[in-house]
Amino acid sequence: MALKLFTVLCLTATVLLLRAQVDANVLFQLSVMNKINNQPIQRYNATAKTGGSLLGAMTRLKQTSNNFTFTGSENPDFGVFIESVNNVAGNFTDRTFWQILSNKSGTPTPTPVGVSCYFPMENEHIIFNLTTF
Repeated sequence: MALKLFTVLCLTATVLLLRAQVDANVLFQLSVMNKINNQPIQRYNATAKTGGSLLGAMTRLKQTSNNFTFTGSENPDFGVFIESVNNVAGNFTDRTFWQILSNKSGTPTPTPVGVSCYFPMENEHIIFNLTTF
């Protein structure tokens, strides 16, 4: 009987811990850089669910901020491709696109995956940089 009670208590504690992790938020900074058009850097405080994608955090930010917008298109094989940020679109003719950088250690580096598969970390700095290819 004691073993069953212990097992039930352990399972209950595990479920509560997992639920707390799912309900928790990761806080990070998101910046938009557009030096091509000589625009000032725009900074936002953003949240993602623990284990949630950058796309989810961007969608949440778009819903709660009047001055952050983005558009994207979904590719069934590669996820969402960001087409525009704050009403500025990348342009094939001008050879521009929105590069996603992560600044975890003081040096911004490109993320290895896109917004659908990237999971922000606590206090990370994500930068959307309009650049050329």
